[in-house]
Amino acid sequence: MEAKKYIDTVFEKLRLLHESAKTKLWLVMDQQQHIYVLKEIARTGLPYGQLAELSPAGLPRLRYVCEQQGFTYVVEEYLQGRSLDQVLAEDGHLPEGQVKYMALELCRCLAFLHGHHIIHRDIKPSNLFLTENQQLKLLDFDAARICKDNQQADTVCLGTKGFAAPEQYGCQPTDGRSDIYSLGVTLRVLLGEGYEGALSSILDRCTEFDAKRRFQRVEDLAAALQAAGEEAALP
Repeated sequence: MEAKKYIDTVFEKLRLLHESAKTKLWLVMDQQQHIYVLKEIARTGLPYGQLAELSPAGLPRLRYVCEQQGFTYVVEEYLQGRSLDQVLAEDGHLPEGQVKYMALELCRCLAFLHGHHIIHRDIKPSNLFLTENQQLKLLDFDAARICKDNQQADTVCLGTKGFAAPEQYGCQPTDGRSDIYSLGVTLRVLLGEGYEGALSSILDRCTEFDAKRRFQRVEDLAAALQAAGEEAALP
């Protein structure tokens, strides 16, 4: 069945959540009154289909994915809670122990994704979601890519200014180290301006301009985090 026809048949659009030049997000309800988020993305070649098959922990569950006529349609789990940019706006900066715990959770998630050649390329507080039961979820793979061997440079430069690694602006191809850069910037934002603590040198290495000077794998970053004092527990 044609994607839009299937979606219109199975789901009722309740309200528009967000609209940008390339993406529309709708709150939708199925015939059993289960709530989901519908994404209509004016891009193809994204890894949503692979993510639906893999069902990795740390991501919203995907119910439906289809690419058709230049669009990607995604129906995913509706999460209850707050994005980390909302947490920052409402509660202020986060304590070091909580940030370390979140960083380790993200390293586990990214290690799985990178192991399947999926690079997120847009890690930032607004794409990290803390559910009501304190689970951290990585959102929004609209800028993601599947790594290909011997690719000289990314064909599309995507990401968020201030968080995206330098190579995302076309100077060299992106890989897992690009996510490490964005994660390092994100952790600094969560900790607050002027942070100096046990994680400082780790974040410095994450955000090196030259990708060769960063941690080369998220597993290496996770090991450094573990060694930076006792393992943090959820608050």
